[in-house]
Parts: sequence; structure tokens; C-alpha cells
Amino acid sequence: MGTEADDALRELAQGALSGSGADAWAVFDRAWPALLHKLATFQRALGVRSNLRDDCGQAVLLRVWKGRSDYRGTSLSEFLAWMRTICRREHARLLESQARHPRPESELANSERDEEVNSRPSTDELPGEQTTDSLVDARDELRSLEECISGLEESLLEVTELLYSADAPTEREVAEILGCSKSQVNVLRQKALRALAACMEQKGGQA
Repeated sequence: MGTEADDALRELAQGALSGSGADAWAVFDRAWPALLHKLATFQRALGVRSNLRDDCGQAVLLRVWKGRSDYRGTSLSEFLAWMRTICRREHARLLESQARHPRPESELANSERDEEVNSRPSTDELPGEQTTDSLVDARDELRSLEECISGLEESLLEVTELLYSADAPTEREVAEILGCSKSQVNVLRQKALRALAACMEQKGGQA
């Protein structure tokens, strides 16, 4: 992690994150290595299992970016505390989802073996450094996802912005904000996810 990434991270913490979209993204992009480094540290501190790190990491980075207008901090410590809180929430969400939808025993056994292998230190891995390819690739995916989200129809955009804000409200809370039922929020969420998946697939085919 170079000093340029460290400097960009401090810029984000001091208010650049909540700036205009293009300017904020430029700093966010430069800070990417530092963001991954801090994210890896948080995940280890929270005990995130290796099979959950990619999903958790991508969700955290998305919420940090989508919730940039809510960030009010002016120091690095405030930014890191905010990011760590988001990481803790996303980890809890994943654990809750895993509890509701347990995987087959054979798949769980494979996951535990992967956990054992992945927990062994690598001679090529620097201490505290995130080396997962999917998280590195997530930068381009996040840029594409932002474009896809902005192209959603208004009702789907509103639900998506609320559900994936940094505050991570529940579907019930979003329903209260929008004045509709929880089931309607779920329908809109599923419709938005399908639209985003189609958009992302199209962008992948155009790459």
C-alpha cells in the first residue's frame, strides 16, 4: 500500500467522499488499496470466515460508496470507525442469512476444509494485505454497478438507495419510510436485483 493510497484515504476521511460523484470517485479509486487493507484488518478483527470475506467485503465497499452522502466525519479515525461499523453490520447480515438458509452438509464440509487451507499463512502475502482477486475486481464492478443503479426506474432506485445506504435499514423500516407494506418492498427489491443483474450481464458482455 503506497503513500498515494494513504493520502487518498485521508482525503476521503476529511470530506472528499461526500463530494460530487466524479470527484469523489477519483479519490475513492486512488484510495482503493488502502480501503482493501483496512477492510482485511476489520474482517480479521471481527472473525469473518474466509468463505464470507468476499461477499462481506463487496457489500461493505458498496455501502461505503452508496452511503457517501451520509458521511459527516472529518478525520481518519471517524472514517475508519464508520467503515468498521458497516463491516460489522454486513457480517451480522451474512451470518443471519446463513442461519436462515443453511448449506448442505457436504458443502459445509468443503467450506471448512477451505477455511483450514486459507488460514495458513502464505509466503507471498504481506501482513494485513487483502489478496482476493474478486475484491480487486470489485472496483470495476462497483463502477459498473453505480451506472446500472443510476439507470433504474424511479421506484426501484428509491428502494435500492434506501436498502443499501450506509445505515442499512431493514425492509420494515424502508416500508415505513415509503408508506407501503414490507412485502411490496421485497417485491421491488427483487425486481431491482433482477434489473441490476441483467444490466451487469450486459456490461460484462460488452467488455
